[in-house]
Amino acid sequence: MDRARWERIATIFDEVADAPSATRTRTLDRLCAGDSAIRGEVEALLAADSLGEKFENDADNARNQMAVDWVDTGGDARLFGERIGPWRVVRELGRGGMGIVWLAERADGQYEQQAALKVIKRGMDSDSVLARFLRERQILARLIHPNIAHLLDGGIAADERPYFAMEYVDGLPLLRYCTERNAHLDERIRLFLEICNAVQMAHAQLIVHRDIKPSNVLVTTAGVTKLLDFGIARWLDDSADGPTLDAQHRPLTPAYAAPEQLRGDPVTTATDIHALGGLLYELLSGKRASALADTASPQSALAALMSTPLLAPSQVANENAPVPRRRLRGDLDTIVLKALHRDPQCRYTTVEALADDVHRSVTGQPIQARREHMGYRAAKFVGRHRLGMAAATCAVIALVAALTAALWQAREKTREALVSQEVTQFLVGLFEAADPTRTPQT
Repeated sequence: MDRARWERIATIFDEVADAPSATRTRTLDRLCAGDSAIRGEVEALLAADSLGEKFENDADNARNQMAVDWVDTGGDARLFGERIGPWRVVRELGRGGMGIVWLAERADGQYEQQAALKVIKRGMDSDSVLARFLRERQILARLIHPNIAHLLDGGIAADERPYFAMEYVDGLPLLRYCTERNAHLDERIRLFLEICNAVQMAHAQLIVHRDIKPSNVLVTTAGVTKLLDFGIARWLDDSADGPTLDAQHRPLTPAYAAPEQLRGDPVTTATDIHALGGLLYELLSGKRASALADTASPQSALAALMSTPLLAPSQVANENAPVPRRRLRGDLDTIVLKALHRDPQCRYTTVEALADDVHRSVTGQPIQARREHMGYRAAKFVGRHRLGMAAATCAVIALVAALTAALWQAREKTREALVSQEVTQFLVGLFEAADPTRTPQT
């Protein structure tokens, strides 16, 4: 298939996949314009995409072929220094299940720019993987946010493999950044709230990330967070979901996955809220909420998760923890445990609600996760207004003292008035007794 034809197929696929289910057929008719061959290719990609993550089944066979290919050709190492579209490959940045990410620089002379270039691995270009790759590109095109690494462009390499270029983030992974800067609580909360803003924006676009974890968040030298890797992200549109996969072939990170992910249940925004809870847990305590290894199977991860009680961050934090235990007890413990609740219905309903409670906790305001009672709210009010409350208390004490003195003085004056009245009445009685006109006649 020549490059121009593939680019047309990819463009049609992007637009049709993004169209509402009720209008997809009409959109396909309009864009294919009677070209049955093009329509067949697009429909094959749409069918593969509708099967969701079932690409993993095909990937097993593809990986075997890829291994042989790498032995024969030296793998993708030969891409160093090569041109891919307008980009020249500089070095490898990382690799995932279906693609390799390279640092690349603009090579067409138009302007200077670096990018993170993602290319499908050799031997992985089955219809299902291509559909998923295109879906990731399409999702990134819709996510324009300062805390999400944004899409720059995409196309087809000379060897017919699709690629896309993303913003290159020159930064450190979240936990390493915090460790090297010895970040205090306020700094960690600021970074976490930026991540929440990015995830909330994705949810507003009906996109669930499904793989939020510390390694998928980079922090720039300016201290700005960037959420990465939407490789297994999905739309919340049920019509786009395929059949439920068996546990062995679900793409996820067991140590950060929610129970419903491990079971293969439908994924909602509550899944990302669980992941954010796990990320906050590790930011505050320095330890994972789950002791599972990243390579654990979904079945063993689920069994361990459901049989092990979830301890609050303050309970696992030691003397070397990033945040002292005393700062974690109370509201922060409550927030994290609510976000990590085993039952999705018992978690925060939105990322915005989670972020709001986190903000309230560090500004001394009552959080929504705590039960409403006057004692808790009064304690929070006093904590937020210590100086004002101290001044008010002094004023009240002074007022009470003044009132007490005034009452004492009034009582003394009243007593003196009564004594004076009694003396007056006594003297009047004496004078009346001495009045000759009132002396009785004998």
